[in-house]
Amino acid sequence: MANTIIKTTSILVFSTLGLFFIFYLFFKNDEYYSNSLKINSFVLPLIYAGIIFFINYNLMKKGDYSLRKGFSISFISLTVAGLISFGFIFGFIYYIDIETENLLTSQWFHTLKTNAIKDKPTNIKEIISSLEKAQKSGISFLNSKNLSIFCFMQFFFYTILSFFISFLIRTR
Repeated sequence: MANTIIKTTSILVFSTLGLFFIFYLFFKNDEYYSNSLKINSFVLPLIYAGIIFFINYNLMKKGDYSLRKGFSISFISLTVAGLISFGFIFGFIYYIDIETENLLTSQWFHTLKTNAIKDKPTNIKEIISSLEKAQKSGISFLNSKNLSIFCFMQFFFYTILSFFISFLIRTR
């Protein structure tokens, strides 16, 4: 089982980092924040689900499969690969390419302002001025609050995905 986890984790890390660097090198533009959200919301989950499904399906074909084993392999692989990938990408953006962090932060604030204007609340001027103050004060997109929320959502997604695919394979 440990060998399967290591293989699966390696495949997930290399596919995530490969997609990150392709996207980073060729699609870093004025819509980088928006496009990276789309990649993380739609492309990566499909890649992860496909890889985890393939690994669990192969285990089932060998006859060495249970719901608990499938869930363990899926969840541990996804969690470790996610932490390694996230740590590497965070370190790269935060310490090596600071311009990308600034680009993401400015696009994040722009998105918040645009969404506030679209919602048309009664206190729109206060919201816009507080966002501009926060942006001028140097608040980063990669702050501890955002990272905590991201990690929680990531673990929640991995739990649901692992259980769903393990249960799907078990019932086949």
